[in-house]
Amino acid sequence: MIHRNTYNQLYRTGIHTFRDILPKIEFVNRLKGQIEHTGEVFQNILSIIDGTECRIKRFTNWADQAIYYSNKKKIHAVKYQVCVNICSGDICHISIMWPGRAHDKRIFDNFIPFVKNEMRENEKFLGDKGYVGSNLIVTPIKGSNLLEEQLAYNYTIGAVRVLVERVIGRMKIFQCLVQKWRHPIEFHEVVFNCIGKLVNFINEFRPINSRMHPCFFV
Repeated sequence: MIHRNTYNQLYRTGIHTFRDILPKIEFVNRLKGQIEHTGEVFQNILSIIDGTECRIKRFTNWADQAIYYSNKKKIHAVKYQVCVNICSGDICHISIMWPGRAHDKRIFDNFIPFVKNEMRENEKFLGDKGYVGSNLIVTPIKGSNLLEEQLAYNYTIGAVRVLVERVIGRMKIFQCLVQKWRHPIEFHEVVFNCIGKLVNFINEFRPINSRMHPCFFV
């Protein structure tokens, strides 16, 4: 029988090796397979972003509990921002690991300085209502009494934005991102990135079809 410590060491070594073998996740991947968008809504948009949370074991330290507690999900969690190509669904960026209480817009504001030099002129992202307020993200319109045109606008955005939800859903087929994480917290980011690379590899052979391609919206 393999000792638990030996098993953990082999597991971690295997994950690091697997991560190094798989192709890198690069921001330039957002340019892959791009088609000219005729719809006004999606002009200059090359990628979709969304945040996702993964459950972790509750810390014994109260201060850490407060930092990692997600008020949105009512769980202790770590959080990542995933950016995918709007056409192919390939992951083109995964943020660093954030504590569960971090807001999506805060993560995005931290991400922009690292990719600003690679972005095209007037380039924007597609996001959900959690990113309202940023001039670099196209989001649905908030409100309860919306006009018919505004509802149609929100539907158009949602029909395309669902692609990033499907990509994250494919990542969470791996139960280590769904079940409560009980390993060292610093190792979670390595595993999350490894799974992101694996999903990109799978996407080469089993593409994720979006509900509606943005170039169909005129």
